[in-house]
Amino acid sequence: MAEKKTLQSSLVSHKPVDDGTFCVDDEALQRLSAVRASIGQQQEDAKIATGVEKTMTVRQSLRLYRWAIIYSMAMSLAVVTEGYDLAAMGSFLGYDQFRKRFGTELDQEGNPRISPAWQAGIQNGIQADSIIGLWANGYISEWLGYKKTMYGALLAAFCFKFLHLFAPNIDMVVAGSVLLGFPYGIFQTLTVSFVLDMTPSTIRPYLTTYINLCWVMDQFVAAGALRGCMSLRNDLGWRNPVAIQ
Repeated sequence: MAEKKTLQSSLVSHKPVDDGTFCVDDEALQRLSAVRASIGQQQEDAKIATGVEKTMTVRQSLRLYRWAIIYSMAMSLAVVTEGYDLAAMGSFLGYDQFRKRFGTELDQEGNPRISPAWQAGIQNGIQADSIIGLWANGYISEWLGYKKTMYGALLAAFCFKFLHLFAPNIDMVVAGSVLLGFPYGIFQTLTVSFVLDMTPSTIRPYLTTYINLCWVMDQFVAAGALRGCMSLRNDLGWRNPVAIQ
């Protein structure tokens, strides 16, 4: 007859006996009680911390979470990069310098222009890949952490932007737009999740509003850069705004 094996449990240790009685070791019960006591203390500490955070004033939050607020505001500036690019690329489609360089057809007056199909590719390419970045950010930030994910997204956006800066044809412009959508999607979600996780509830409305303010800031920066380079009648008219980014 095969020899009976001793069964093990992750919670308690027990040994089957032939008389049908199920016996539990005293040492296993003590370990289980100690674990449950620790969990109860952790739950109590969490309730106290939550209550203190909800009753904290804005001034107290600024003093106790100073560095968390500074880091969240610095990370939110990545949204300026994304908004600047979206505003600039949309304006480039009407730029004479840009149309002369990348025009795919002629209008009724014989001037080069970019066809609607290519315009849709430039504008929607960023949005399409942003969806992937929005989805992937949760997994990447959970794996690498907020800071490393942000640093990697900034590095990727910096490298992909060279495709726009040195684009020889319209195909390269569309490719750069599609690739830039991935880090831009990360920027949109990582900034908000960082604020919600790292700052107290009393200061979160101000910091999330600051993220929206960054979207407004990039519109002013892009408008100024485009207006300043409008007088340039060569490729620098559109390359300089890209380089400013």
